[in-house]
Amino acid sequence: METRELLIVDVARLTQNEKLVGETGPGILDLGSKEEIITPVGGIKVDLQLTLLGTELLVRGKLEQKIRCLCNRCAVPFETTVTENS
Repeated sequence: METRELLIVDVARLTQNEKLVGETGPGILDLGSKEEIITPVGGIKVDLQLTLLGTELLVRGKLEQKIRCLCNRCAVPFETTVTENS
């Protein structure tokens, strides 16, 4: 059994607004690819603003993950970065 790292936020210890910046460990993202067509390279870069709104948590910011891919047409590996902004 693999040990997976999780990104956990302790809401009870949050102030009204907090910034969460850093990088997760490399094992947090499991793409389930047995053929290794897409493989994560390193951890996920995190730059998030956490805002506590009563009993709810609003999360805004940016996540960035570098991945190694295998071209389906020519079988040449390449790397790219996937970014999600919210």
